[in-house]
Amino acid sequence: MAAMGAPRKAVIFTESRRTQDHLVRPGPAATGIYQRWLARHSGTDRVTGSPAKDQIEAWRDALISALEKRLHQASRAQALFTIRWMMD
Repeated sequence: MAAMGAPRKAVIFTESRRTQDHLVRPGPAATGIYQRWLARHSGTDRVTGSPAKDQIEAWRDALISALEKRLHQASRAQALFTIRWMMD
């Protein structure tokens, strides 16, 4: 999708109260995510100067990155399963 210029998006469906609480009131790990994001994007137009907006962007980027890694791992596992099934 990125090769086509499509925006990266994430939709979260969860009934877990713990996950919802984490998204609304992030803890110390989120502060680290924000600080790393700020250092990486300092001097670019990604940094708005509004900590609230920038934190949301940092958390969104981190979430999308984590999801992409999980999807990549899942697709690799599915490919291996398919190959093994085809060889049997």
